[in-house]
Amino acid sequence: YDVKLPFSSSEELIVDFKHRNKIAEIELPKENVFVKNIKIYAPSILENDLIPTHELIVSKTNKKSKKNVLLEHMSLVCDRFSELVFGFNKSHDIVSSLQPLNARYGSFAISLHAENLTKFEEFLAKVSELMIHKKDITSFLEEWDIDIKVFLNLLKAIENSSIDFELRS
Repeated sequence: YDVKLPFSSSEELIVDFKHRNKIAEIELPKENVFVKNIKIYAPSILENDLIPTHELIVSKTNKKSKKNVLLEHMSLVCDRFSELVFGFNKSHDIVSSLQPLNARYGSFAISLHAENLTKFEEFLAKVSELMIHKKDITSFLEEWDIDIKVFLNLLKAIENSSIDFELRS
């Protein structure tokens, strides 16, 4: 079976049957590697019973490396991301906040409670698409009133830290 388990419990769990010929194509983890059930948060201990709405995933670019992501790299990238979101929201008159709720073991996943991030997610999806297709993004950033220096600082932090960075909602 191919199971797609979304981060949000409000989204649908998708289970598809995989033909046995396709199963052989799946790269399995090494022996004794498994997923452990982790309780991500306990609403009763969070202010106003906030629940995670997004996750920031920071992981090593080189998956075969035995070193973990360094705290200084993770912190720098998260700071640059926060700076970009803050500037975006300010220039679009969006009242919002990003609140880290907790982190879980893995690459490094931070559960966030974020309000009014929809427009930023739309921007991020579009600029990512342009970058994937190696298109010029300068006019696009100007259209969205993005501080180009802040945007480049985030990209440089990701590149210089040799990490992958992902926002999930």
